[in-house]
Amino acid sequence: MAITTVEGIGSVRDSLHPVQEHIVRYHGTQCGFCTPGMVMTMYTLLRNKSKPTPEDIESALHGVICRCTGYVSIIEGFQQLCSKGIACCRAKANADAKCEITRNSVSKLTNDNDAKQELIFPPNLMINVAYHTELVVFDDGNNKWMRPTNLSQLQKIFKESKHAKLVAGCNTIGFGGTRQVSLYSEFICLSHVRELNQLTMSSKGMTIGGAVSFTDVIDYLSKLDLQDDKTKIFKALVSTLRAVGGIHIQNTSTFGGHIALSSSGSDVIPLLMAARCHINLVNIHGKQKNITIEDYVNSIDEEAIEVQDIITSIYIPVSSKNLYIQSYPMDVDCEVKAAMSVLLDHENHTVEDLRLCFGGIKKRTTILDMLTPRFIGRLWDDCLYKDVSNAIRHYCEQVQSSNGEYKRAIMRGFFFKFFCAVSAEAGISTIGANMAELSLVKKGASRSQTWQDYFQGVVGKPVPHISSQQQATGEAIFLDDIPPRQDELFLTLVTSSQAHAKIRSIDVNDALATEGVVGFISARDVPGNNLFGVINQDEEIFATSEVTCVGQIIGGIVATTKETSLRASQLVNVDYEGLKSIFTIEEAILENSYFKPHLELNKGDLEEAFASSDSVHTGEVKVGGQSHFYMETQRSIVVPEDGGRTIVIISSTQNPALIQMTAARTLGIPASSVTVKAKRIGGGFGGKVSRSIIPALACVVAAHSTQRPVRCVLQRKEDMKVIGCRQPVEAKYKVGFMKDGRIVGLDVKLYINGGNTEDLSVGVLFEAVINLWHSYHIPAIAVQGRVCKTNIPSNAGMRGFGKPQAMLIMESIIGKIAFACGLPSHKVREINFLRPENTPVIDQGFDYSKLRMCWDICKEKSNFNARLNEIADFNRSSRWKKRGIFLLPTKCSVGFSDTRYMNQAGALVNVYTDGSVSVNHGGIEIGQGLHTKMAQIASTVLAVPMERICSVDTNTQIIPNASPTAASTSTDYNGMAVKKACEEIMKRLQPYVDDNPAGSWDDWVR
Repeated sequence: MAITTVEGIGSVRDSLHPVQEHIVRYHGTQCGFCTPGMVMTMYTLLRNKSKPTPEDIESALHGVICRCTGYVSIIEGFQQLCSKGIACCRAKANADAKCEITRNSVSKLTNDNDAKQELIFPPNLMINVAYHTELVVFDDGNNKWMRPTNLSQLQKIFKESKHAKLVAGCNTIGFGGTRQVSLYSEFICLSHVRELNQLTMSSKGMTIGGAVSFTDVIDYLSKLDLQDDKTKIFKALVSTLRAVGGIHIQNTSTFGGHIALSSSGSDVIPLLMAARCHINLVNIHGKQKNITIEDYVNSIDEEAIEVQDIITSIYIPVSSKNLYIQSYPMDVDCEVKAAMSVLLDHENHTVEDLRLCFGGIKKRTTILDMLTPRFIGRLWDDCLYKDVSNAIRHYCEQVQSSNGEYKRAIMRGFFFKFFCAVSAEAGISTIGANMAELSLVKKGASRSQTWQDYFQGVVGKPVPHISSQQQATGEAIFLDDIPPRQDELFLTLVTSSQAHAKIRSIDVNDALATEGVVGFISARDVPGNNLFGVINQDEEIFATSEVTCVGQIIGGIVATTKETSLRASQLVNVDYEGLKSIFTIEEAILENSYFKPHLELNKGDLEEAFASSDSVHTGEVKVGGQSHFYMETQRSIVVPEDGGRTIVIISSTQNPALIQMTAARTLGIPASSVTVKAKRIGGGFGGKVSRSIIPALACVVAAHSTQRPVRCVLQRKEDMKVIGCRQPVEAKYKVGFMKDGRIVGLDVKLYINGGNTEDLSVGVLFEAVINLWHSYHIPAIAVQGRVCKTNIPSNAGMRGFGKPQAMLIMESIIGKIAFACGLPSHKVREINFLRPENTPVIDQGFDYSKLRMCWDICKEKSNFNARLNEIADFNRSSRWKKRGIFLLPTKCSVGFSDTRYMNQAGALVNVYTDGSVSVNHGGIEIGQGLHTKMAQIASTVLAVPMERICSVDTNTQIIPNASPTAASTSTDYNGMAVKKACEEIMKRLQPYVDDNPAGSWDDWVR
């Protein structure tokens, strides 16, 4: 047992592994934060399957999130690799067989041959067999990890360590009979307990050990013939397990752990209930117990299950010939999960047993056993379907649950699918007897992309990301990869648990008493200004007397280790006095809670427009928020230098200049004494333009107070709680239009939820207001916009910056008009397109004839009209399944509209006497390949190979007052700055070129 990381299979210095090379060659990296996971996932797949199919590749990548590149280029590179074929010793029946992959076989896949890249288990990682058979204990004084190898060892350890937590897979805390989650210092790993890892099959059923993984069960059952009537439950189980998470989750999730959690969102538990499965338990004293899965789930809340009960195995019976069972595993975001089974009399098709199991309705998975007795003995027909469906509806009406109407519809829909599937399988003539067309066919990823070649030197060529090899090998350095400095401290934020409250007191005594804690940082430690903000300084670094949202920073624990800081932060006790809170746009409107200014846009006479319209409709459009979900969470390192007179901030930010200026105000020092650096960041999407300042300023204050380097790295949940998201938007509109779909007048009241501080929300509102008319000619329009002040974390700018919300609102209105007029939506769009002769709401200096040109080209290249006819034919002939096609225009400006002084950039290009070149600019490498593009521009202008150009980390001491890397401008602005700098260098070199026209670059720069 050992772990091989991405660094172990290839490196830039030696050579890349074929997997690494292909993700580089096919442009499968951007920010690179997820790339090592992609590489190792594919490497593992090849280790376990020598010739994976495209479906295998996609399935393997399900568990690796990529936020910026997208999966198509990654999958394409891996498919090309697998199409060449690669063999591995693991593919053989004899796992001990000698690996036959040779240097020559690998050389077919990589340009840099290296026998060390062979797909064999690294010999230096081989360990003594005793490690697998004996009790293993890791104890660092604070935490203890124990791994027994048999049940008696487990019972003894568990008895002695009454507060230990059983874990198997660690997908979440919880394996024993309780789901209470808290901080534990002792853990018992069940991965090697022999009795819990057995999987056996008999004529009556299958017994699965509590520590057996989902993957092991899938592999075991996949080797069996699941066409027999006795295997219906097993077939449904395989289908369900494959839908649970990705392969990474399936590899580590265990049956015992999954059942012990008893989550209402489980896909597996409803199936086990529908199949009448049993659980075997044993406690620390050896007492055994056998209960049904539903009794176990119900007993958790009743505390009938002992805390130290251990799930040893799960028994799944074989199915009878007349049993019909279906499971409906859904996406994790679906609030309802279901599984159902029915036992029918084989002669007259009457119901002998019916089990309807649902998750998401109550706290635990529920079986509707109170409904089924009335249906026993009933004929399986359309009348039964209607009665069961109505019974489900009535049951849901009696249960208090969020989104009740939605859940009721989903539950009844699941039963309809089940009813139809059973009718078809049993050959019963019902409303849903012919349901073959409802089967889902999963299609693999595909793409088609064409572009016009435009090569001007290196510019325009599809050059791989300049850091792609380092990203693929794990050698790309992100902020938290920087080794800790001597005496470096770690900061964990203490945040508010109340949405709106006065702070009565803060008790930090228990936290400060924790060994390794250096201190508690709060507003009293700020030497300068405790307020900050992008436009208006209305946000506190540390809350003083009042908190206005959950997640607002109250202070921070500074300690010698991350673990100590995290543990001590949980011991800080804040006493609150609750105040009235506002959360939604509706509540803000009622309370007249807004930020200023309010914005208005007017054109034409609305009263006349509505009076002349054939129809006038009113409506609302609501657009929800969206988390930025960058891969690398917010983080900073601050180093005081020169006796505290200067500081260096290393931040994962899109806006170093903002951090520099705000940090200077916080400390009361000149901005020239503050240096902000950024090498690369793992995604941003706008969330690191203004909100990266939060951990940076907290670290600045902590570093100033302690005069030691301080690091703060937000955990994922902490990041999502503190940072905010894209602004939710609501629009109330009134639109007048003609019978042919032409819009005559539009009146919109626009509200966006800004959160507890202004941040950039007024700017987002500005963009939404001026872009709401989108691509359409509207003779009369009025837009009134307001930013709502609420008690949620301050929302920030996000990719599109108000424009996506505005376009969605306008397109929703277009859709309503099309429906009212009985016209296809694309026809309504076409008739309303802006034309050169029209006067736009705001003149953006745009040739509006290009709108229709691009639209027509898109229709032609996509065969839109032909596909539209095919869809119409299909929908006429299909009762249950329908198809559709959608064509949508997008018009989006770039640059900073309301702050045009930000549309600038600077660059410094240095040429050294050996001919090498360094390029400095004010942009941030987020994954968009900014450094690569700057190197391409410099290479083209200077006429030197890209290999001789080095992109230097962004540094505010080199390029001051840089605009944020945002608004789709960084390549244009920084690229022009680099171009001008290089042209100036060539101008200065021209006399030397004239003196030696036959010379080389190296001759001229000496």
